Amino acid sequence: MSKAVIFLLIVICGATLYNFDALTGRWKFDNLCETEGGPKFLGVVEPNKGWLVEPGNLATFESPFAFEKVDFVRFTDESGRKFDVRSDGYIGSNERKYIRSEVDASKLPRYALSIQIQGFHNDERFKRTLYTVTDLVTADVLATYTSFSYSWTKPERTLLAAPTVKVCWSDGPAYKTFSKNLYLREAKK
Repeated sequence: MSKAVIFLLIVICGATLYNFDALTGRWKFDNLCETEGGPKFLGVVEPNKGWLVEPGNLATFESPFAFEKVDFVRFTDESGRKFDVRSDGYIGSNERKYIRSEVDASKLPRYALSIQIQGFHNDERFKRTLYTVTDLVTADVLATYTSFSYSWTKPERTLLAAPTVKVCWSDGPAYKTFSKNLYLREAKK
């Protein structure tokens, strides 16, 4: 073997070893996306009912409106005040107009939407975002939507600290499919 071929093999083996964790992480990520990612419909959600969202950030009340056919969303702001929020059409082509009012005690929300972002697989490079729709009357989980993100390596290991994030089942066509199919009459598994 010539010195050039040996040198090339050493470079290839070194690069493979240096990035071995990235290669195995990518395999894990692809496996998670295929086996656990995306929408799962476990029950029937009725349209035109009230929704409850987790307290806190004002943006959280907007999430159930992606499902359309929402009567109202009950929301608790940072100060602990509760509001009912309704959609009143659109401002322009994409931005919804919202009306916030005092809680109507005669109407109870039927469904809850929770959004959890969590680390995954004891590896800081993995994150899971889980949307869960729960029936507040029966406490049954009716639908879930799971997306994953994965940084194949730490940015400090790349040239100019370039981001290396890969995402599957992110908010895009797949999420629109989830929101449109939420009200189907038969549960899908």
